[in-house]
Amino acid sequence: MLERYEHKGLQWIDLESPTLDELKELGKQFGIHPTISNELALPSRRPKADLYEDISFLVCFFPQEIDFVICSNVLLTVHYEPIPALDAFRKLLETQTILRRDNFVKNPHTIFTHMVIFLYRSIEESIELIGEELSRAEQAIFNGKERKMVRVLSHLSRKLLD
Repeated sequence: MLERYEHKGLQWIDLESPTLDELKELGKQFGIHPTISNELALPSRRPKADLYEDISFLVCFFPQEIDFVICSNVLLTVHYEPIPALDAFRKLLETQTILRRDNFVKNPHTIFTHMVIFLYRSIEESIELIGEELSRAEQAIFNGKERKMVRVLSHLSRKLLD
């Protein structure tokens, strides 16, 4: 699925589970190095940052993987599952554009920066919720429910690692 945002010659293209043909077409259209197009076809195992001439390629986890390709007038994001925080960011971006806050969308780098800040804030909210669950589990332990809390703590541990 491809979503496209355009403003004053600047584009953000968001791809969810792209096909190889979509990636090749975008690669031709924006001069993306073939190595990047090939890497975007499949999920990565680790974060990554590479520079190819005037194109930046980053693989980040929020906790889901999002790949970023930053060109002169295009920000390309690729992910392999729905990411609600990206949908929320799209709405924020559209609002900023309607309000004529052009400093929010000066170039792909400013969009990328605002997007990363937004994504990290969404992670903070999740971590705060997990912290609250940990506090409740801790209280239950001190109230004599240690055995029940082993499973809860194991579950919370997996959530934190994810």
